[in-house]
Amino acid sequence: MSKISAKHPALARLPRLKRHEELFLSHPAMKIAVLGLALCTVMTAAAQDKPTDFASQTPLSLSGEGPWYRIELPLAVQLNARQTDLGDVRVFNAEGQPQAYAITPRQPAREQEPAPIEVKWFALYSTQEAGDTAPVIRIERSSNGSVIEVQPQSDIEAGEEVLRGWLLDTSAVKAPLEQLVIDWSTEREGFQNFSIEASDDLQHWRDWGEGQVARLSFADEVVEQREVGLPGQSARYLRLLWRAPHSAPLLVSAHVLSAASDNPTPPLTWSPPVKGSVESPNEYVWQLPAGLP
Repeated sequence: MSKISAKHPALARLPRLKRHEELFLSHPAMKIAVLGLALCTVMTAAAQDKPTDFASQTPLSLSGEGPWYRIELPLAVQLNARQTDLGDVRVFNAEGQPQAYAITPRQPAREQEPAPIEVKWFALYSTQEAGDTAPVIRIERSSNGSVIEVQPQSDIEAGEEVLRGWLLDTSAVKAPLEQLVIDWSTEREGFQNFSIEASDDLQHWRDWGEGQVARLSFADEVVEQREVGLPGQSARYLRLLWRAPHSAPLLVSAHVLSAASDNPTPPLTWSPPVKGSVESPNEYVWQLPAGLP
């Protein structure tokens, strides 16, 4: 029994139920079925169950030719059930014969799939002698942290600069990053491998693994792989440094896909009013159904 304290005696509604189930039935000739709720927690074999063995019954109206039917589980069944997993529910046809069934939760659908978010990218130049060392750069940022300009820390003579990679500004994306999608100039073909690092301050970098993209063409056919998986964590900046080949291509676009900021809300249903009883001054008691999730 659950107790609810209140200052004013009144009829109360149960909390909105989040359980939303679908019932699957199998019987080609079934027109009316009856849901039975177990009177006892220990039951005999399902083949021996009879409608009279159960404490309450709820009629089901079916339409169509079958052989399978799908209906929404009546709220009355959920309120009267004694087991939270609805293990005390049985289905019978109009002749009292038990029927095969399965109760499955309905998954709430997202309103829409997350759309790719375009992010700014900035070239990272270094020299041949620097090898795999991350380029040393000067960065100008705005008051909100977004990158305005990126320049090498020291001047690089003409002809010695190497485009080592790209800095992506993802500071406007607040949700965890799940995928990176880039496009590059058509002059670069073949497979490309690069490291992925993440940072929130442009000083300390976290290793996010390796990425690989590819563009292969033959005659009029082109095969591309432009998507790279990310670990589903938040970061204000990403640094991509090319490993093979050692120089990066010219980017044409860069997008990220983020995880949804919240989970879809399951459908909610109100129960009928439930009377409370007075136990002591200013304290009222409601008997809630045992089968609530």
